[in-house]
Amino acid sequence: MSTSVNGNEPLSPQDRTRGLAESGTIPAATAPHSVLIGPGGTIPLIRPPPPNFVYTFAGSTADFDVAYDNTLKSVGQALADAILGRCEQDLSQLRSIFGGVSAGRFSVFIDPVPPAQKPYAYHFGCAGTEIHCVVDYATDGDLANFLNCAEVAEVLMADQAKGWNCGASAGEGLSRVLATELHPASLGRFASASHWLNSARPDWVTQTEGSDRHYVSIGCATLFINYLRHQLRFSLAQIVQAAGTTLQQTYERLTGSTDAFGPFASLLEARFPPGVTVDLPNDNPFPLSEVPEVMFEPAKLAGKDVLLSGLVPKFTGAGQQNSFVNSQSPIAGKVVPGGSIVSMHLVQGETP
Repeated sequence: MSTSVNGNEPLSPQDRTRGLAESGTIPAATAPHSVLIGPGGTIPLIRPPPPNFVYTFAGSTADFDVAYDNTLKSVGQALADAILGRCEQDLSQLRSIFGGVSAGRFSVFIDPVPPAQKPYAYHFGCAGTEIHCVVDYATDGDLANFLNCAEVAEVLMADQAKGWNCGASAGEGLSRVLATELHPASLGRFASASHWLNSARPDWVTQTEGSDRHYVSIGCATLFINYLRHQLRFSLAQIVQAAGTTLQQTYERLTGSTDAFGPFASLLEARFPPGVTVDLPNDNPFPLSEVPEVMFEPAKLAGKDVLLSGLVPKFTGAGQQNSFVNSQSPIAGKVVPGGSIVSMHLVQGETP
């Protein structure tokens, strides 16, 4: 049976036995919060809820208590059921990646999104186990679990206490990589890698930005973590357990090398030339390999197998005198999966 609790009053320890967290309301002025929010989203101001703010307890598992705002009605219950059905599996996988770190009990509150805002999630302090998934009526169960996973991962970072900081760019990047690992279909607008690739590409590997809300530094972090995993072939567990206060330190602990940013940036520059707009919906272009120049007869259609995923370059007909490519598919700058065919047409004459 559902249990209603007035959300405007701090919840007692007895409320936890009914499946709800202690201290249900925390004024924004005294509670720094870590937030997972989309690009351009308004940073939420966390205030005590109004007097009629009521949660309905939806259920418990071994490690989670879940409740939803009454105004969400059947949508809240459905999302709560989705989290209750998956949270233990996700926590088990995350704990394994972190080397068995335990974080105690989690209380998950499903809240309605404010007007003109998109779904997001937050919790109070990196170690705070009271998680708020802020949703709209279009939110599905997988997205709700994605939001919950990202915040649970941040709590495990705090309990691991080896260097990952959920309030900084590297920790925020890691939380997104881990949530995407468990719920890849829900990364969506939270994808961040393109924001760094389409910027001046500052070095947020050697240093970490002290914010979890800037998409350029977060994008650099997600790219570098995916580079460690898919280009250099380290496992997520190896990466997470080699934690440092910077991604440079994590790299050094994994490889013994001190040059983390240089090879990473050079590889991406060769495949994603600065000034060419990039869209990476899954935050991961790796592994990247060289796609050599194509040699073929003039005035003939030719194709080149792209054996690994990578960025399609602009072919020029190198090696063919007075010739150039006047059409190419896919176009330069498009990321293609392994096994794709790049076709082009070479003509003779002056290069336009």
